[in-house]
Amino acid sequence: MHVFLKSTNPKLSDNFTGNEFHCQCKSLECHKTWVSDSLITKLQAVRDDFGEGIIITSGYRCASHQASLRTNPLLKTASGKSTHEMGCAVDIRPVNLTTENMDELLVVLGRHFKSIGLAINFFHVDTRLDKDKRRWKY
Repeated sequence: MHVFLKSTNPKLSDNFTGNEFHCQCKSLECHKTWVSDSLITKLQAVRDDFGEGIIITSGYRCASHQASLRTNPLLKTASGKSTHEMGCAVDIRPVNLTTENMDELLVVLGRHFKSIGLAINFFHVDTRLDKDKRRWKY
């Protein structure tokens, strides 16, 4: 597990840095980021296979930020502890957001992740240890 301060931007792999994973809340109490090694390894493999840029739209989330998301009835988010809170989930999309790129990215994600959530303009992926593949729509 990588743990680093929000004030830092460590290089985590060839194509990903710490800034991409920081919690998006504005709380002064949120000062650390957690990202699992397995998540970074899988994301880099996806990036290599996809051959184009990938944007992390949401990475690590502190408990306070996750709780605030639960209060918005328009958002569908975990009712219990989120995989984002555990540092083993991200929401991602292609840099070049087209239907074709979303379709291609989904195929690549399926090679590397068992757990994939499908939204209109992003995918949720995580490294939970379920035995079976999980797919769902937002």
